[in-house]
Amino acid sequence: MAKPVFDLVFREVNKQVGNKYSRDDKIEYETGLEPCYNVPVDKNKIKLPQLTLHFQGGAEMVLPIANYFSVICMTIKNSGKVGVGPAIILGNNQQQDYYMEYDLEFNRLGFRQQKSQYITA
Repeated sequence: MAKPVFDLVFREVNKQVGNKYSRDDKIEYETGLEPCYNVPVDKNKIKLPQLTLHFQGGAEMVLPIANYFSVICMTIKNSGKVGVGPAIILGNNQQQDYYMEYDLEFNRLGFRQQKSQYITA
């Protein structure tokens, strides 16, 4: 995403989310994504799969949900000073729950919202 557009999106997200949750600088550094926020997991509101690590010898480590789902990051990247735009790359995070169609002959992109059969609400 072009830097001027990214900056607008970043400011608005930070305005709406930043007053509720703290930023996670470590995760931002490790992932290259920003902003990232520490979000407490409320097991009553969020349905997530239980993660169990199975070790050789039969040992099992059941991880609490908060151990692997506790941070959210905006998955839109700033193109930096070298812009190729106006252009935006739609990555797999943005395409989730969308049926995408690429018409190379007429240079068009089509899409429609579609609930994934693999995602449970």
